[in-house]
Amino acid sequence: METEWEGSRRRFIAGASSLTVVGLLAGCASNDGESGGRESDKFGGFFGNVGNYDGVTDWTGKDAVTITVGADGNGGPYAFKPPAVRITPGTTVTFKWVSNAHNVLPTDQPEEANWKGEPKTKTSGYSFNSTFDSAGTYKYVCEPHRSMGMKGAIVVSNDQDQQNTTSN
Repeated sequence: METEWEGSRRRFIAGASSLTVVGLLAGCASNDGESGGRESDKFGGFFGNVGNYDGVTDWTGKDAVTITVGADGNGGPYAFKPPAVRITPGTTVTFKWVSNAHNVLPTDQPEEANWKGEPKTKTSGYSFNSTFDSAGTYKYVCEPHRSMGMKGAIVVSNDQDQQNTTSN
């Protein structure tokens, strides 16, 4: 015969075990940030450790846009804002520094492009412009803060695919 205490103990263990299984299953099903709306196919996992990335900001049709360098993100002033944009060919992008010790170093770009970025680290208040004429994807990082997730991408395209984009 089972005492009341033994029955309560068994119910507690069974309940705790169920919660553990549910927690493990939820962990397995969680999004690691590289699927669904994050356009992981387009960037091949490039934005895996970028805390402020939630899709591509669609700026197609605009003549000029600004990307902030050293914006808050990734645990401090270690972000490009927005981290990923879509523009049309001929758009001028201004990179504007709002904190110190950052650069814009291209890591990948279309074969016919010759974008240099700004390889030297600069301080708050600095800015430079680049006009993007060649279609394709341009990936770049802040070299001193790459491991912290300070990465960006510019998609130059006439295609106004609105899937997984945000408009600003």
